[in-house]
Amino acid sequence: MIISENNGTFTAQHVTGPTHNMLRLKLAHGSPQEFAITVLPPIGSCNHSGGLTVKEITSEIEAGLAAANAALFSDYVVEAASIVENDTHQPGIFEYMTRKIIEKAATVRDEQ
Repeated sequence: MIISENNGTFTAQHVTGPTHNMLRLKLAHGSPQEFAITVLPPIGSCNHSGGLTVKEITSEIEAGLAAANAALFSDYVVEAASIVENDTHQPGIFEYMTRKIIEKAATVRDEQ
């Protein structure tokens, strides 16, 4: 998985052959809040129908955020999220990617 950061927005790309996912999170610190998920246009010609709904992805992001915050004793919040329409929306991947993004954000913060 590749995670990059640009002005507080983190992008994780997870490509394992036939499956691929991108998750972009704009992070801040504070009290939990609602956030919108932007569904970006398809990239390439593949189509993975029957994927997770935005509501399910929101739940996964919230679960990953809660787990990472608990493990790191931190107070990260998601201000906004983006996914790609034709990514492989497999159960559990967005929770995992969210945890990894928060871990990376904590590392970047420690380095500053």
